[in-house]
Amino acid sequence: KERSVPELTDEFVASVSPDDGTVEKYRESTRENLLEQKQLSIDNQRDTDILNAVVDNSEVVCSTASIDEAYDTQLKAYTNMLSSYGVDLAGMIGSDEDSFKQEIRQEAKEMAKQSLVLNEIAKQENITIDDSDKEALAKRYGYESLETMLQNDNIDQKMVDDTALMQKTLDFLVKNAKITVSTEENNAALNTEAAEDEAE
Repeated sequence: KERSVPELTDEFVASVSPDDGTVEKYRESTRENLLEQKQLSIDNQRDTDILNAVVDNSEVVCSTASIDEAYDTQLKAYTNMLSSYGVDLAGMIGSDEDSFKQEIRQEAKEMAKQSLVLNEIAKQENITIDDSDKEALAKRYGYESLETMLQNDNIDQKMVDDTALMQKTLDFLVKNAKITVSTEENNAALNTEAAEDEAE
């Protein structure tokens, strides 16, 4: 076997990425995409860290019913995801079903805590949602519109309302959080990681 790598020329770029057309534009758009992906990853990690810090510093007592609801939601999400690939949940986890469900139960407990904390913050800060927040949520999850998102059999209006409120409250926390990492350090990390990915 012999590996054949095509030469990176304007002609090759035009054939695989007509929107770029040239090697120079292709390199630039690739770099921008890598930076965007890294920034998204950093933002998601930041949001997670902030939410975890808030939950860890809160006194939360979850009812069994709230944990059960979160557990059912998580289990349904895993089942639907696997079935979309033609895979049966039981067939995939096999004899590890008990440990798998215990992991989901633990995830559900954390989800229930987060939900309770975010709901309480939303209540205290008078955070409410409107149609624009729901539309923004749909776009965030890759849907063309709220109407398109609601056509998904696994998504109902209550789920949209709850998730939109949680997201808006989390955005409020992020906006008001005191983050210790400097912008310079963040940009340096972004450029370094993007350069490493581009080199790969």
